Amino acid sequence: MARAHRHAVADGLRREGGLTWEKVSKNGVIAESPRTSVGACPSPMRLFACRQWRGPEKPERWSALIVTPDLVATSWSAPRVGLFYNGRQGIEATIKEGKEVFASRHLPTRHQCGIALSQDLVLLAQNLIRWFRHRFLGQTILAAAHVKELVHIGAHSRAVLRTSNGAWTLTFTGDGPWSGLTIPLRDQLAIQLELPFLDDDCLVAPHP
Repeated sequence: MARAHRHAVADGLRREGGLTWEKVSKNGVIAESPRTSVGACPSPMRLFACRQWRGPEKPERWSALIVTPDLVATSWSAPRVGLFYNGRQGIEATIKEGKEVFASRHLPTRHQCGIALSQDLVLLAQNLIRWFRHRFLGQTILAAAHVKELVHIGAHSRAVLRTSNGAWTLTFTGDGPWSGLTIPLRDQLAIQLELPFLDDDCLVAPHP
């Protein structure tokens, strides 16, 4: 399964009529083409047209997916193909985020155990940021903030934690871009996070 790099493939699918579109994301749809070949390629394939809506002021983004015929339609429907490929994109975006936002490319050590611990801490930080955004920021102005903003701005902003009648609020102070913004914090249950990397034998100091 791969995305066609030549825009001519997607443009050709765009001119086809009678496609049955099925939703695969909030702003994306996919349809399978009756065609089974591209250009002069002798190998048979399944072709899918993809459309992504990007807002009223931007044109739709068209692309094409090429899938091996071994993935038969009875078990690999158009929505499943689209969801599977989008999942791959999500993994790639997470890896890129880890490298650029959480600086996981700058390894603090060359030892295998240290590298494993560093990468586990990066994944923990990424998951905690997403959990915090989903849990606390859903009804605030920061709900649309990117992870990069939450990390780079949030980590360099001062804030005051206050409680009144059992309700907790977090107010940003100082001269940062979020200064004066107050976020309500709901009561939380105590949660013990599982940290499997702490059980790794290679992290235990050997006996003298």
